[in-house]
Amino acid sequence: PRIDTGADGTIHIVYNDNHSGTGLQKIMYRKKEIEGEWTEAIFIDKGTNIGDRNNHFPAIAISPNGDIHAIYNVWAYENVRNFIGYSFYDASEDEWSNGLEISEAGGSVNHFDGHHEVYSTDDNLPVVVWGYDNRANPDYEEVYMKYYNGTEWSNDIIVSNPNDNLSATYPYITSIGDNKAMFIFGEGTGVGNELEIKYRIYNELTHILSDIQTVPQTKYNINSSAFKYDIAKKDNENTIIAIWENRSVEPFVDTIKCINYNITNDEFTMSEHKFISETTGYWPKHISIDCDSEGNCAIVYTDTYLENCNFFEFDPTVGFSEIQIFNDEDIMSGDYPECKFDFNGNLHVTWADLRYDVPGGFVEREIFYEMGTNLNNTYTVTFFVSETDGTTPIEQAEVTFNSLTQNTAPTGETIFENIMPDTYSWTVSKADYTPETGEITITQNETIEVNLTPVVSINELANFGINVYPNPTCGILNISLPKNINKTEIIITDITGRVVYQEIINEQFTKINLQIDEGIYLLKLDFDNKSVVSTFIVN
Repeated sequence: PRIDTGADGTIHIVYNDNHSGTGLQKIMYRKKEIEGEWTEAIFIDKGTNIGDRNNHFPAIAISPNGDIHAIYNVWAYENVRNFIGYSFYDASEDEWSNGLEISEAGGSVNHFDGHHEVYSTDDNLPVVVWGYDNRANPDYEEVYMKYYNGTEWSNDIIVSNPNDNLSATYPYITSIGDNKAMFIFGEGTGVGNELEIKYRIYNELTHILSDIQTVPQTKYNINSSAFKYDIAKKDNENTIIAIWENRSVEPFVDTIKCINYNITNDEFTMSEHKFISETTGYWPKHISIDCDSEGNCAIVYTDTYLENCNFFEFDPTVGFSEIQIFNDEDIMSGDYPECKFDFNGNLHVTWADLRYDVPGGFVEREIFYEMGTNLNNTYTVTFFVSETDGTTPIEQAEVTFNSLTQNTAPTGETIFENIMPDTYSWTVSKADYTPETGEITITQNETIEVNLTPVVSINELANFGINVYPNPTCGILNISLPKNINKTEIIITDITGRVVYQEIINEQFTKINLQIDEGIYLLKLDFDNKSVVSTFIVN
């Protein structure tokens, strides 16, 4: 799965999955607004010569205007070599395009070892990069890119050097501002299994790439499958490259280290802080990094041997925070997590694991998602529950808010913390009181005062000069009120709070014919700035 967040906070995820309707592996898309539900999955690799193929490994990017760009591997009817497909969502038309073949060689992209990315410029235009394309030399792999200028796609552009007889792999890209982006990719040095990271700066306006240069201190004599990295813009001046190095021979040791790239000075600085851990094997801990608008950086990774997904913060000054495990299910080697921040600083993570895999046959992964809340952008909501006098507290009232239920203290208070900005419904209830409900939009710390009205028996209504009969009733209800009352509101609800009858009367006596089901109902009478609630039975 791959993930991106829109300017409005909507989360977008793509993944490939078996599609029962087509019998093919299709590229599935879902989205979720900040406090909304996930949309139903749809497949977006349709039409042309793409719709009848098995397609895999999607990537996604959201433009500032809400357009969506998705790329993926399209099965070119060969065992290994595929081509890159592209699907586009036009936000202004609310419509997905048919898939389009955009890589020109038609079957030169390695299906298993390649990695590709798409990102959007500030002008809402896609730029695509992919690796393990051997069209220039069948014995070596290269990294390619292409861009869309608003009218047509460019030709395929080689990012790596096709003349050095060295394979290049795993490109990553991030915007670095000022209409520029940074490419990084791995390339062999020609010495055994030695690898190093290369980089180029891409100008979105002129489409010119800077010369290929080496990221300092990134030369590793290790197996390429145990060398993972990712890149994220930290702030207007800096970009962070996170690298996970795994020793592929015993003793197995994993190391994460981060390199800061100063955009203005074109300079790299290796952080003195490193995260080092022992492991029981050579499978790498796949890694993803992203930074929020304030320059706080998060790293998530999967641990195959401990079968979990982990998170920590990285600060170039103080290093790595303590690890938080956010998933402890059956992680499979080779499955990548991915994380993205939204504009509120909340971290959204997606990954695949095998918790529902049935032994035998094909491996069955499912896609999962979780959000880490930025506590700096949350608020506290305090409920104070009292009698109708507004001062006598009610203890042990149940308050349901933000999918949580808490009981009030002897002071009548209960506090909900870490509440994100949004609109919420709430309910307050206690036996022998009529429940109250409401809705509130949270943009700051709030106190909600709730007065509960006691429920009295039909006989006790006589203390207020009120007579209600018969009880039980088959549906006819007679209500006699004191002579000095000019206007009364009658509200009848079922035990769930649903209103089944409501009327304002000016008469001393009224007769109501209720067409309602059998059961217990609440009768509420509002008069003279007072409320009285009782129950009656319909049989």
